[in-house]
Amino acid sequence: MSNITFAAAVNTHDNGLKSAVWLTEKNHKETYLVTSDFHMKRSILELKNAGYTGAITPIETKSDFEYKENWAETVKYWVRLAGIPTTARYQIPYL
Repeated sequence: MSNITFAAAVNTHDNGLKSAVWLTEKNHKETYLVTSDFHMKRSILELKNAGYTGAITPIETKSDFEYKENWAETVKYWVRLAGIPTTARYQIPYL
């Protein structure tokens, strides 16, 4: 098992893209995804949207964050779930 970290990743979307490329290049058919509980849904979605087709085993860390109380994280998740391209989502001033 190897751990990877992308210091150059600027956000969850970018990390998902870089991770998908790396996992695909290394021919990994399964991976563990470790992140906070409130961030897991979008992290999995970003990895899948970036083209990773292998199995993803989520390992959530507990946080004090309430997903339903943070509108920004909720909006980012639903925008990505709807399949809105990355460039378009930053052009939407209010949702």
